[in-house]
Amino acid sequence: MVGLLDMENIRLREWGIENLGGVETLCKNTLSYAENKAFFLKAIANPNITVLLTKESLFLELQSYMKHDIKILLTENPKFYFWVIHNLYGENLRGTLYRVQNYRGINVKIHPSAYIEDRVHLGDNVEIGAQAYIASDCTIGDNSYVGNGVVIGAQGLELAYNGYDKVIIKRFGSVKLHNNVHIFDNSVVSKSVWGITELQESASIAVLCNIAANCVIGKAVRMSGNCLVGGSAKLGENVILGPSVTIKDGITIGANSRIRIGSVVVQSCPENSDISGNFAFDHLKNTRHFARLRNG
Repeated sequence: MVGLLDMENIRLREWGIENLGGVETLCKNTLSYAENKAFFLKAIANPNITVLLTKESLFLELQSYMKHDIKILLTENPKFYFWVIHNLYGENLRGTLYRVQNYRGINVKIHPSAYIEDRVHLGDNVEIGAQAYIASDCTIGDNSYVGNGVVIGAQGLELAYNGYDKVIIKRFGSVKLHNNVHIFDNSVVSKSVWGITELQESASIAVLCNIAANCVIGKAVRMSGNCLVGGSAKLGENVILGPSVTIKDGITIGANSRIRIGSVVVQSCPENSDISGNFAFDHLKNTRHFARLRNG
């Protein structure tokens, strides 16, 4: 079935939509969007996609590749209107996948000035500092510490544009701190759009750090002050970040690696790496290179 997208006539339940997602979604009954040929072909090959927002030009060019029933809604800006629909209806569609039940364990200490939304799980012996903010659907594991001014479950500045019009994309995911995680003053951990931002057991985050959406921070990671970890990055167990390290979005830092002070990491690195510099690479090679420059 093919028709024009009418924002005044959105019927997600009638269309059988249970999820919103990308063209490679593994969730059944999903509404997605495609604004280029590669995404369109992936979408029409994915049986989990029930409704697809796309451009008329793409549909006319590639409709012969369609092999299963899918509802096509045509618009000149499928990305923008997908995110408008996401903001309007996304929270109701996600069911109970990332819902958290309110829970307060034993010996929980919450500063009177902290603000905690509904649907937050606080484990045993958790301490929440002054002016801290914990968003809904976040979990703080046993024996964890959330310092003064820390934000757990921040929204982010992800935008979709339609000319001068724009929408800020809401995040309906969650943050999970495992047991014995410590996050110190004024650090921020962002919610994912749909998934989970995760800090695993015994991770330690120093002051003024920023952990973006959908990251996985491994067990016993130690992050020094003023670090930035981009969205969907993955840090393995026992990784050490020096002060003011920046990690590019989407990359992986292998277990037991050390990233030295001020490094800007733009590519994944294997386990047991020792890297430094801007842009960062092997630390020993970096120091030799610096020595050559210094000595002429």
